[in-house]
Amino acid sequence: MRHDTYAYFFFWHTRYARILGTVAAVVSCCGSPPCPHFSSVPPRAPRSPLTVEGHFVGRLVVLDFFTYCCVNCLHVLPDLRRLEASHPAQEGELIVVGVHSAKFDNEKADGSIASACRRHGIRHPVVNDSGADWWRELGVCCWPTILVLDPTATPVAVFLGEGHGRDLHTFIEVALDVYSEQVSR
Repeated sequence: MRHDTYAYFFFWHTRYARILGTVAAVVSCCGSPPCPHFSSVPPRAPRSPLTVEGHFVGRLVVLDFFTYCCVNCLHVLPDLRRLEASHPAQEGELIVVGVHSAKFDNEKADGSIASACRRHGIRHPVVNDSGADWWRELGVCCWPTILVLDPTATPVAVFLGEGHGRDLHTFIEVALDVYSEQVSR
C-alpha cells in the first residue's frame, strides 16, 4: 500500500472510532440505544431499533450506503442478495444493513424509503440516515459505498461504486475464516 492510502485509512478509522466512542458513552449511561441518529425502516417488519451491541457485535456487518434514486446503487442489490443467500441472517454470522443517505429532501421520508425497499425487493434492514450523519462521520464520498465491519464493529474493508460483487463475496469468505472464533453462530 502507498503511504497516502495508509493516511486515508488512519483518518477514516479515527473518524469511525469517534462514532463508536459516542455510542459507547451512551450505552454506559443508558443501556443499549438505537444506532445514533438512525431509526430502523425495515421494509416488511415492524419498526425496531438496530443497536451496535445487539446487531453488529459478534458478526460481520455489511453496511450498504445507498440512495434509492441512484441507478448504481440498484446495480449492487443482486450482489447483496447473493451474499445474503449464501449467508442467511438466521445463521448469525453476517448481517447486511442498508444505510439510506438521501441526496434529495423528498428521499428522506421513512415511508418513501420503505416503499422503495418493497419496490426493489430489499429484505435486509434499512436505516434512514436522513441527516447524512454517518455518511459524514465515516467519510463516505459516493453512492454506493459498501463498508464491512468485523465482529467488534471495526471497519475492515470499503468498496466504492458498483462491480465489486465477486471481491466482496471473496472478502466475506476470508473474513469469516479469519474471524471464526469471534463470529456468533
